[in-house]
Amino acid sequence: RRVRSRRCRRLRAILRWPSDRSGDRCAYAPATLEKQVLVNDVVFCEVQKGNRFYAHLVARKEWHFRDECYYFWISNMKNLLDPTLHPWTNGWCHMKHIYGKLITVEQ
Repeated sequence: RRVRSRRCRRLRAILRWPSDRSGDRCAYAPATLEKQVLVNDVVFCEVQKGNRFYAHLVARKEWHFRDECYYFWISNMKNLLDPTLHPWTNGWCHMKHIYGKLITVEQ
């Protein structure tokens, strides 16, 4: 199931910017192609093993030769104030689990 238009969701956790806080209103644009999703993008995705949806930061994007598709490694945050700290990697997802890309945040 794909999101066909902009959707607004409430942010549940601190993601990428120091000003983004839990409860902020976020708008997502549909993302249907692998080339639309880049490293450091915030995406609205379905996490594996469950029908749960969260906003996550794309930490890595890797081509998987066996499956012939990209794996998107997702994390919960990235510390821009201290680049030596790495984000906690939550797992991975395929493009079919990514529904949108963050475009705006309102407090």
